[in-house]
Amino acid sequence: MAGVVGDTPKELIVEKLEYTYTFPSYSLQPEIIYKTRRFLLFEADNSLKILCDKEPNGYVDLQDWHSILVDGRKGIPIAKA
Repeated sequence: MAGVVGDTPKELIVEKLEYTYTFPSYSLQPEIIYKTRRFLLFEADNSLKILCDKEPNGYVDLQDWHSILVDGRKGIPIAKA
């Protein structure tokens, strides 16, 4: 059986969660292809230089790719398409 164990104090009741996501400034300048609250897909030209530790030369390779997906929670690019 379950019953009432007590009242929740008003300061502990969460009415609405607020999410704050930030995108790098270079991702807001070009054409935005798709955007949600957390993710942003934008069109990138070959002259854009984005640092990335997972790439062999230290920069995101845009030779075969034309868009980049940015995670707003981390504030970094996570994929290229």
